[in-house]
Amino acid sequence: MLRNQIKSEFFKMIYHKGLMLTLVFSILFVLAMLLALNPSASMINRDFIVTQFLQSIYLVQTIFAVFSAVFWGREFLKSTLRTSLLTNPNRLKFFCIKAIVTLFSILCCFCIAIGIGIGLVSFYFKFQLNLEFIRQLLLKLIPPMLATIQISMITLCLTILMESMVSSLTIVLSMLLGLGQLLLQYSSRMNVLPVLATMNSFSIKEISIYPSVTEGIFIQSLWTIVFIGLAYYHLHRKSVK
Repeated sequence: MLRNQIKSEFFKMIYHKGLMLTLVFSILFVLAMLLALNPSASMINRDFIVTQFLQSIYLVQTIFAVFSAVFWGREFLKSTLRTSLLTNPNRLKFFCIKAIVTLFSILCCFCIAIGIGIGLVSFYFKFQLNLEFIRQLLLKLIPPMLATIQISMITLCLTILMESMVSSLTIVLSMLLGLGQLLLQYSSRMNVLPVLATMNSFSIKEISIYPSVTEGIFIQSLWTIVFIGLAYYHLHRKSVK
């Protein structure tokens, strides 16, 4: 039964052309940014390669936010949510299944993009790779991947709370594209907000105004947990009669 419900959510995603195109575009976007960012770099070394990956992942957060908002926002169009809950009346299970499908899709895109990207930068930049460097690179990419997953979770939670993909994306994309930096100009305490808390995850050298990588991931994890709790409470209390 559980397997069938998970398959059903995957099929919903697969047969929605917009969602599939978003995921495919996210992979292509990461690969394109790996090659297009910092074109005037005078030296191709390990730090340069790692920076390319980190900056690419930061930029692709916007695409995964869109994916999460659309995947969940479709439930609030017409009577889709009512149909979904009739199929799976256990709202906690429904919430968990859709969240698992969302996260698994994002992780698959990351694995594909990073796997192809490692080979691509080696070929394009003529950079000689070795197993030790690849291991260090993958370890360095774990925090930004976690940060991206957290932002995606926050986006889907906001979509549930506002029952609108447009409203949730307005908030999240604004934070990703500059609103967070603007708020930081007014008070350094704003660095605990989502997106800002994990900024050091996307940089080789930590910037003192932001929390450290570990602290940032922890702070944003707390935000994610709070939003998950609020979103589930809202979903649990929502009437679909």
